[in-house]
Amino acid sequence: MNEEIKQVWAAAACLESLQAEMDQAQAALDSALMEAMGAGAGLDTITVAANLTAPELNARISTFAASMAVAEEAVRSDRRPSLL
Repeated sequence: MNEEIKQVWAAAACLESLQAEMDQAQAALDSALMEAMGAGAGLDTITVAANLTAPELNARISTFAASMAVAEEAVRSDRRPSLL
C-alpha cells in the first residue's frame, strides 16, 4: 500500500509542476499577444501565429484586459490584490 501512495504523490507532484509550466506559458502567450497587438499586428495574423481560433483569441484578450483593469484599480486605490 505504501508504494501505491508514493506513486499517487509522485503523479500529483508531476501534475502540479506541469500546471505551473502551463500557467507560465499562458502568461507568456498573453504578453506576446498584447505586444504584437500593440505593435500593430493584425488579429488575423496573430490568430494564425498563436494557433487560436478568433473566439479563443477574443477570450484571451478579454481575460487579459479584465485582469489588467483589476490590477490598475488596485494601484489607483493603493490596494494590493488578494491571493485568497
